[in-house]
Amino acid sequence: MDKRFHIGADLYIPVSKAGAPLVEKQYTLSPLLIPDSPDLEGDTVSRDEIEKSIWGMGLNDKLLDLEHYLVNEKLGRPVEKYVLPADTLFVKNAQIAATPEAQQRIAQIAQLHKELSDMGAYRVVPEGSGMLGTVWTGMVWNLIKSGRLRGMSIWGRGTRTPVQPAAPVAPAIPAITLPGAPISPVAPTA
Repeated sequence: MDKRFHIGADLYIPVSKAGAPLVEKQYTLSPLLIPDSPDLEGDTVSRDEIEKSIWGMGLNDKLLDLEHYLVNEKLGRPVEKYVLPADTLFVKNAQIAATPEAQQRIAQIAQLHKELSDMGAYRVVPEGSGMLGTVWTGMVWNLIKSGRLRGMSIWGRGTRTPVQPAAPVAPAIPAITLPGAPISPVAPTA
């Protein structure tokens, strides 16, 4: 059996070390919250809210539960959490990065990501997503490997706030100051 790291619902990355026997670590790195992506109820979470949530979340065994049954059963151990900062390509030299050739290559990489994602071979997880790394118990790991568990689901409480379109803003009326006239914060009445 090959050693694989499970990322998200259905993406496995094979990992091997030369000359070493392959051992399953029973580890997943999964997106917990994806910015502005509707959940089952149609709710979304902003990047800023994801950041506050991930940074404020403690890593403990009580963080995990199976299918929201809220049963105190050890399912695994969360070992890391973070907010995905961006695609993992960082600028080393701003002058070179600004050249048309470099910009064209970045566009090619983005197109390749899209094509692979459209094929169903890979999943692009957007910047600002909250990520959770977990080492699972054998029982849960077997459910993940069999495909019976394919992702994370957030459980919590909150206040649903309907999003309403912004009211139109009246155009500003330019102020005119006459030489010698007193400046008043209150408009004169007729």
